[in-house]
This record gives sequence, structure tokens and C-alpha cells, in this order.
Amino acid sequence: AIGVVIAALLPIPVSMNAHAAALETGRTTAIAFDYVHTLSASVWFGGLILLFGVLIRALRTQVPRRTVLAQALPRFSAMALVCWGLLAVTGLYAWWLQVGSWDGLRETQYGQSLLFKLILVGVVFLIAGLNLLVITRKLAQTDPATQPRWFGRLGYAVIAELVLTTLILLAVGRMTSLQPARDVMAAEQSGQTIHYTLDNRDVTLQIAPGAAGPNHFLVTIPGEPVPDGTETLLRLTFAGESIGTKEIELSRSSPTVYETHGSELGIAGDWEIELLIRNIGEFEWNDTQTISVGATGSAAPAPPWRFGTGGIVGLLLLGIGLVGFVVAWRV
Repeated sequence: AIGVVIAALLPIPVSMNAHAAALETGRTTAIAFDYVHTLSASVWFGGLILLFGVLIRALRTQVPRRTVLAQALPRFSAMALVCWGLLAVTGLYAWWLQVGSWDGLRETQYGQSLLFKLILVGVVFLIAGLNLLVITRKLAQTDPATQPRWFGRLGYAVIAELVLTTLILLAVGRMTSLQPARDVMAAEQSGQTIHYTLDNRDVTLQIAPGAAGPNHFLVTIPGEPVPDGTETLLRLTFAGESIGTKEIELSRSSPTVYETHGSELGIAGDWEIELLIRNIGEFEWNDTQTISVGATGSAAPAPPWRFGTGGIVGLLLLGIGLVGFVVAWRV
């Protein structure tokens, strides 16, 4: 029981450090949904590992194999159905919070990683459905002479699920290092995006609202994360009257994102913006671009609708309903 409680608590620090934790409104509910999503994926994927690594590999003779799998597979399928239902609901809410549109899914790195993940999830669900509806029934119904064939097919299907789920986890790992698609789209719609070429990388600087006055500066560095201790600086020079060069240091908010707020772009007109990324003693990259800053920027899109704390109660009730549905289906 202690082990189960500890295992159930393990996803909490992961969710506390996820994109859901960065929300200003509906943060608690978003973290709860992310926790349930992570826990459901862990139970299902961990169950697959045990199913293949313990049960299938350990069962050598036909009699124990038939007896044990007749008990274990329906139970695992019931657990998997509950996990899939929770994954679908919590994943849909995460998509709404972090992507929210077809353009965000297609045109941003975060959305493309999510799309790749969803394609893999669809293939995994097809294989899992084949296990549930065909292979499991064949193992329970066929005579001992033909059972080894279906037993082998079960092993191959579970291996395929494990490989595909590992690829899904790699896609999720990439998503955690990227700025959410909704934020990228909002910055592009409400501000200015500047592209720099540094070390053969297309580094972007997003300035919102992109007008004279206070702005949010966000630098995204694609590819492998830069080492700890790397500095990211902006040097702003007004192209009109000489007012000197202003330097801004950005703070690291994720492995590939640096950001800060400031009012250095205080005058409308043309500005030269030098982006400098350096790690003393190792490397120094810099590039300069010129932008035109107006007196006013475009309006930012409206934030997404979010669940209040009552959404946690709704998710709990939904989980209870899924368990009841699966129990009724098994009966």
C-alpha cells in the first residue's frame, strides 16, 4: 500500500513543472489535469512493460499460460480502457490550453510534435484494440494446438505497443522544451517576430505588443539546449537621434527559451536589435536585425476559456464514471 501511494505521488513534481504550471488563470485545475494525464499514461505503459516482461516471458507451458492470461488480459484491458478515457479527456483539455487551433497544430514546432504524438497514439490504439477484440478472445477460445500461434502474436503486438509508446514519450519530451503553440501564435499575432541566424540555427525573437513602451521579449533557440550558464542579451540602438545603446539580459525560462519584460523600446521609429548568445570561454554568437516600432501594437488574441477548481471535481466524477462503465462492460 505504501508503494502504491508513493507511485501515485511521483507524477506531482512533473506536473508542477509542466506548461500547465505556467498558467495564471486556472492553474490548479490545469496541474490536476496534467497529473491525471501523466498518471494514466504511467499506469498503462507500466502495465505493458509488466505484461511483456513478466507474464508473457515467464509463461512457458501451455496450461499455466492459458489460465493466467485468461485472468490477466481482461483485467489489463479494463484498466487500459479507464486510462485511455482519462488520457483522451485530459489530453483534449491540454490541447485546448496549449494549442487551441489547427494553425497552431500545423505551423508551430510544439504543434508538430503533438501531431506526431497523436499519429503514434492512433496506431497504438489500433494495436491495442486488436489485442482486446481479437487476440485475447482467440487465446480464450482456441484449442491448445493453435494457442502458441496466437500467444506469439500477442507478444509481437505488445512489443509494437512498447516501441511506439517509447517514441510517444520522446515526442512528449521534446514538447516540454518548446514554447506552447498558443503562446507562439499569440506573440506572432500581437507583436513582431524577428529571425536571426546563429550557429546555423534559426533563432527567433518575439516582441509583444511590438510597440513603443513596455514589451515582452522572448528568444527561442531551436535544436539542442544550450549549456547551463549561457547568457542571452539584447542590445538596442535607436536609428534616429543618438540616445546610446541599451542592453537587456534575458532570463532562462526553459531549456530553449529566454525571456524578460522591459520598456527599452520607448520611442517609435527604427531600431537595430543585436542578439548575443554566449557562454564565456566556450562560444559567442551574435546577429543584428533592424525593425520598425510603431506607436501602438496590434491587440492580443483573447485567452482561452479555462476550468475553475470545479473542473477537478468534474474530472474525479468522470473517472468514477469510467470505472463504472468498464466494470459494467466486463460483467
